[in-house]
Amino acid sequence: MDLQWQNDMTQASYIVYPGLGGDVPTAMRIIGVTANIFDVTVEEMKSKTRKRAIADPRHVAFFVIRKRTGLSLKSTAGLLGREDHTTSGRAIKKVEDLACNDYAFAQKVKFILRQFDANSAETVATENRQL
Repeated sequence: MDLQWQNDMTQASYIVYPGLGGDVPTAMRIIGVTANIFDVTVEEMKSKTRKRAIADPRHVAFFVIRKRTGLSLKSTAGLLGREDHTTSGRAIKKVEDLACNDYAFAQKVKFILRQFDANSAETVATENRQL
């Protein structure tokens, strides 16, 4: 794994509600933002399809939810219509591997992650000015 990518991805800011096991509203926003950026619907992301155009955004949502919330793999899988926590784990690994080999994909993932940083309002405003 590319060391810079790994360092960027491990600097997660967690938003956790004590007693609830994580931040479900943020997770739902992550799913929505990811769907918009990849130009798919939330319903498509929750579907059973394995088409790459749908599966990749779903995997990114798994990855970002895990990095930015305190939700378990099983809870994350449930939000995206999956039953097994191993689906989340495999998706996260796939995003890490794909981001190391595909610069454009890595930039999309980093953009989504930055939108859910602790100082996200500032970051997103700066990003939008640069686009």
